[in-house]
Amino acid sequence: MSARLLRTARRAPSSYGARSVGTPSPSGGPSVGTPSPSGGPSVGTPSPSGGPSVGTPSPSGGPSVGTPSPSGGRKRTILLSTLRSLDEHTTRYVVDAMCACSDVIVARQGSFDFTTKTFLGYPIASGELGAPERCEPVCDVWIGWIDGYALDHRAMGFPHDLAFYEAMQGLFEESLAKGDIGAMYNSPSAERRTLKDYLTVLDPKEYNLIPSFRIQRFDDLVDVFRARGPVVVKPIWGGLRKGVFKVMSEQDLFARRGADLARCVAQDLQSGPEKRLWISSGRVAGGGVQHGKRTPWSDYTDDFHVTAHEDGPPEAVARERRAAELLAKKTGLSFGSIDFIGDRVNELNGGGTGFVMWNRKGETVLDARETLADGIRRLITGSPGGPESP
Repeated sequence: MSARLLRTARRAPSSYGARSVGTPSPSGGPSVGTPSPSGGPSVGTPSPSGGPSVGTPSPSGGPSVGTPSPSGGRKRTILLSTLRSLDEHTTRYVVDAMCACSDVIVARQGSFDFTTKTFLGYPIASGELGAPERCEPVCDVWIGWIDGYALDHRAMGFPHDLAFYEAMQGLFEESLAKGDIGAMYNSPSAERRTLKDYLTVLDPKEYNLIPSFRIQRFDDLVDVFRARGPVVVKPIWGGLRKGVFKVMSEQDLFARRGADLARCVAQDLQSGPEKRLWISSGRVAGGGVQHGKRTPWSDYTDDFHVTAHEDGPPEAVARERRAAELLAKKTGLSFGSIDFIGDRVNELNGGGTGFVMWNRKGETVLDARETLADGIRRLITGSPGGPESP
């Protein structure tokens, strides 16, 4: 029995009334603001690309990867290891786009068996999610989306979330070394550099960062607060404001005595709008600014709204784009985002990053999903355009 996964007909990026950003240019690099017939910036649709897949059979005798398509040819295969709902906007768009040129197998992270090194794979055909089969990680391209905030690590037998994270990255590295995976959405080394403690080893001035400091116990937090003043404490890996708090006073500080800070960073408190610059194939692919967004300690402001990053002051836009691409090159990040608070970078995001922004009504305002899908097509076909890993 199969379950309905997604609409088989792809929606145009502007179908929600959203502004599309990050239009791919003919040269392969992203450009922004190409006029559409409707008058707003739109996304140019690249021609579908494909080519023969590897089609390596599973050593265990399970389902092979890259099975023949109905037309008799072979398509390249993509594995999505994700905790996101398959109906989430970015996930649905990417899966739908890839089904047009690839055999797609969806792998749920909770199904991974690290002893046998297998997972439950759900093949997709004609928009339908098929019955799962136990598979080995053998594919042309692996899109690894790992979302720590949604993970129940204890149910999977791990003492903490980073233990699961390292197990997954280790599996990716082993599969790459064996030749079982042809390419990855982001390399394991690049994904590790999106963890929040990576910013603690970089020069804040060189990379336009909000200063961050690694802490492991309460005494570390005391030292940082007394040296720096107000700070925000956040887990090394996570999201959606989970486990994030600020320390504004000695009272705030000592209220956290006894807290588990073993895998945390403390970052200088910075004010300003939150900005996200999307990265696709190692280049900035558009971005948005959220004015008055809610925080872990405050709700949305009455005048919350979203604007395109490119509509900001030209000098600031250019400076922030340079900073984002410098960090993408430094980390080897192919896909994800560089996030700012005000005019400085506060964090990096890799696999699982959404490529849309919404207003308070849940309506899509900015949409860069086609630049993401185009970058993945380039990854599948081996076209140039990604960053050089350091």
